[in-house]
Amino acid sequence: MERSSKHTIVHFLLRGMHARRVYDDGDALEMLAAVLCSPEYIAHDDACPLVTAVHLRIMEALPIFHRCVSHSWLGECVGMADARGWTALHVAASSKSAAHAAMVARAEPSGEYTMYTRSQLDSLVTTTELEAVVRYVAASSLAPRARVTGDTPLHIALDAERYDAARVLLARAKDDSGGVEAQARLLCGELNSVGLSALELGVRRAAASAGSTTLAARAALAAELGIGCPLIDLGDSDVWADNAGWLKEGPMAMASARRRIPSWRLGWYAKSAMDAVMARHGSDRCDVAEFDVIADAQLLGDNEAFRALVLARRMPFVVRGLVAESWADAQMESAFSRNTLLATFGRERIEVADMPYGGGYGRNVRKTTLKRYVAEVMDDGGSSQEYVFLGAPSHRRPAMLAAARLERPQLFRDFDVVLEQFALGPAGSGAQPHYHGAAMNGLIAGAKRWYFSSSGGFYNGPMAAWLEDEGQVWRTTCMQFPGDVVFVPSLWGHAVVNVLPSVAVAIEMLV
Repeated sequence: MERSSKHTIVHFLLRGMHARRVYDDGDALEMLAAVLCSPEYIAHDDACPLVTAVHLRIMEALPIFHRCVSHSWLGECVGMADARGWTALHVAASSKSAAHAAMVARAEPSGEYTMYTRSQLDSLVTTTELEAVVRYVAASSLAPRARVTGDTPLHIALDAERYDAARVLLARAKDDSGGVEAQARLLCGELNSVGLSALELGVRRAAASAGSTTLAARAALAAELGIGCPLIDLGDSDVWADNAGWLKEGPMAMASARRRIPSWRLGWYAKSAMDAVMARHGSDRCDVAEFDVIADAQLLGDNEAFRALVLARRMPFVVRGLVAESWADAQMESAFSRNTLLATFGRERIEVADMPYGGGYGRNVRKTTLKRYVAEVMDDGGSSQEYVFLGAPSHRRPAMLAAARLERPQLFRDFDVVLEQFALGPAGSGAQPHYHGAAMNGLIAGAKRWYFSSSGGFYNGPMAAWLEDEGQVWRTTCMQFPGDVVFVPSLWGHAVVNVLPSVAVAIEMLV
């Protein structure tokens, strides 16, 4: 039996169970046991199948792994990382994928839309699953570090405000070490790639979500976790929670960098349309931090300083003019103009829906060609909100991006790419409230209004429906214009509506 076959059999058995939504299938579990317990099975996969099992929440497979494979290999397996650099414990400490799966499975066919907060989604996944993972991997460390980001499972749990999961990790650490002095202290003090311990990260996340001071958030977190493990000294100031001192006061003056991209030349709208949007929204207040590629050149040019002073805060921000500074006008015109895209990819088959990846959330998906979509939606000027949102892992870029051969702005080149996406949509289209890993969104043409929420959330309907319910709409907003890059930290809720027909590039990264 070849190694690639073993890998394929085990992983695809698990994925088959997940696809059929039958996690306690006796026949499938028996087949899985037959493979794992076979004398021919030498447990050295390129990717740990235990990570796949935990990601898909097939916890019934864990006892089989524990029974059939050597415990020394199980320890190695738990240390193996997935494409994001997460181990099985990182995946178990996060609940996003499982919560979304549970939400879709429970969706009512009535067509009613619901706004789920991140805490509501987390409640769909119990800590019993995390306890099971911890129990079966007891021989391994509870503080594996994610590749690139350096996050431990405790970082993941506290960043998601999953205090129940954090308590499971800390309690097991105490049990194994006999107290705070050994494993628990290590778990509390491990620093990630931006120099934050899990508890520092938890304090900052809690302060941002509650709108409180750092000192108040620190006390609340200590009470929530109920641990003897000391919170790392953050100093006596509230500088990390005092966002008013970090954000620039009032609307930013329109810098020349914002106007650098003559986006109307791309052919998606007339110059008069762009002028009208700038006249109406150009001076709108932006509720997140703004940086300008010219005025803030010194800070933006120092990756180490920017990582420590800005990225470590886990707050959204916009860099005015960063796309224009990174990608030449001629390069964007040759890659993203209406004529170029139609000539090169007009016959490309695409899927469109009224929300990104709509098929995964039970929405109607229409298959068409790019040429027909542009004629029927982009050029029609009607009420269609169908959105083109094409994504692919970094090793297989969407065709439109591969042809453009764009490099990420220097500011973000140190981080591993998880997913690259190309977006095209008419005015009124957009992405409903959702959350995921850290991402940058560069706007090539058009104009967008962004909405943010530190507590995350997911809306299982189109953006237009959410906007009609004023009681749900998030109040932290910012306008994005051609040439601007918006950065959204991991797990921050965000939504976007296109104010003009828009062309954008989005990249999810391990930050």
